[in-house]
Amino acid sequence: MNASTFPIVPPLESVALRLAHVDEQIERMIALSVEWGKSDPVTYEIHRSGKTDRVIVKNIRPIPPRISLLFSDAINQLRACLDNMVWHLATSSSGPPPDDIARRITFPIYEEEEKWIKWTKVRARDGIAELGPAGRAAARVRTLQPFSDRTSLIPERETPRLDALVGGSVERAHALLLLQSYSNHDKHRALTITVAQSYQSRLDIPLTQQELKFATLNEGSVILSFPAGAAIPMEGNTGFSIKRPDPLTGSPQVISELRRLFDYVRKIAIPSLATGLVLESFFPPGIDLGDSVQPVNKRIQEGSWCTADERFRDRLPDLTREALAQPPSTPKLVVHAPGDECAACSATLGTP
Repeated sequence: MNASTFPIVPPLESVALRLAHVDEQIERMIALSVEWGKSDPVTYEIHRSGKTDRVIVKNIRPIPPRISLLFSDAINQLRACLDNMVWHLATSSSGPPPDDIARRITFPIYEEEEKWIKWTKVRARDGIAELGPAGRAAARVRTLQPFSDRTSLIPERETPRLDALVGGSVERAHALLLLQSYSNHDKHRALTITVAQSYQSRLDIPLTQQELKFATLNEGSVILSFPAGAAIPMEGNTGFSIKRPDPLTGSPQVISELRRLFDYVRKIAIPSLATGLVLESFFPPGIDLGDSVQPVNKRIQEGSWCTADERFRDRLPDLTREALAQPPSTPKLVVHAPGDECAACSATLGTP
């Protein structure tokens, strides 16, 4: 079952268009990230103190402000998709309720079943039978709730094998709680997006013998230390991370976080609400949102099933060739005499 066989009424059209808009925002974020990465956004220096060389972050190119705005827009569109679906389920048979009650028809998110039960009883008193304790719509919404669904957890990172190599704990949070947290946080404060390094490794020794770590980069950060004068080839993966709102503590890559929330809403939440089933191919991610004579339902039926990530993969060979054609960069060497003070690395001078 997908959009070509399921009846697409106007409220569902709105959901499909919102999802396609989010897919476009992800594509724009990928393009911005690629262009930022091609500009040598992070420069390094080697600071020598005694018998030790330390690779230190010298400069970081500013993060494009549009990254945060695109993420914020996408999060609120995904949240609106859930609210649109609940409105459709609650009113499709009985019609719209009075305005004061209509304002209370939103998608609930609860970690505790007791609060959920209270919510359904209030909806029943409001006269919204579909969202009451015995309502069919309520039953579908319940299956998605964090207290009921223990499987829709999004890990901080998408690389379990590398996580095992790096060590340490990896935060996992329910998709709905993440969506709620980002949406609520964004209403009051700016989301925190930083430049992060997935890991920095030396090419001269096996990964298993290195202290790999995930870290936020700041000017003055010490990346590696090694014997003075040694020629050490290095590689790393630098991109944008986002601080998960309190009380969460993780800082996942921002595009990865959004993509997984998008996949959850598109493949799990919306199909479950509409049909009671998890369907990976319910709405196509690629829908023409521009000027066209085609009606919306036709656009949805003829939409592309290729996601922003899949479209980007087609460009990977060319981007890889461009990257390989660039000469390796050699950081500037800064030699400290005994007793020198350096603002960039004063905290590490004298450390063996």
